[in-house]
Amino acid sequence: MDNVVSIMFKGSRREYYHNGLELPFAIGDYAVVEVEKGENMGVITQRNLSVRAN
Repeated sequence: MDNVVSIMFKGSRREYYHNGLELPFAIGDYAVVEVEKGENMGVITQRNLSVRAN
């Protein structure tokens, strides 16, 4: 799976999301993601990561 971005949220929490729409994110851009309890905004810290599936 390619085109994964790392997003840093408030409190130094970091998560990885698949960028299925291939949006042209740059490091430092803000992104809003849908999470279990609504929406959350964070900052892109890495982009175009290559993730190996198990």
